[in-house]
Amino acid sequence: MSIHIANPQAQEYSFSNRKFFAIGEPEGTSQNLIAIKKPAAPDSQDIIIVSAHYDTTIHSTGAIDNASGVAVLMEIARQIANYSIQREVRFILFSGEENYLYGSRYYVSKLTDNERQHIIANLNLDCIGEEGTNEAILGTSNGRENEVSKLFANYDIEIQKGPMTDFFRLRK
Repeated sequence: MSIHIANPQAQEYSFSNRKFFAIGEPEGTSQNLIAIKKPAAPDSQDIIIVSAHYDTTIHSTGAIDNASGVAVLMEIARQIANYSIQREVRFILFSGEENYLYGSRYYVSKLTDNERQHIIANLNLDCIGEEGTNEAILGTSNGRENEVSKLFANYDIEIQKGPMTDFFRLRK
């Protein structure tokens, strides 16, 4: 398998006294889990991020928010593991999404300027396991087509402005 762990120690960070969604004071430490699929072309600098968060709240069913996103991220990684791709793909499981986006904030704070400039898309998988007959909706930061939404051009999926989640910290 050609997916590599970016940092065997993972990215550990401490929560401070801020709140998000008023779910209580965050405390303790958490980790972002990162795996990188290197591009076939060694000179490629483009980076695509596929992300999900693995924390939840007492106000949500963890299977929906967000084990569903984690499961799909893992399946995408499994499916492309043996394919030659032209861009680097970073698979990131963030923690702290429910607490003021701590995991993605920390990750972005550690990116180099060069990495920030070469992130061309973030496919963020959040709450995709809703039950019922809801129509699929593709949320972008501004409600318009972008590099990631073009991947779904062959599907009849409405593009809307997405709610604030981890992708918000990674956009340019």
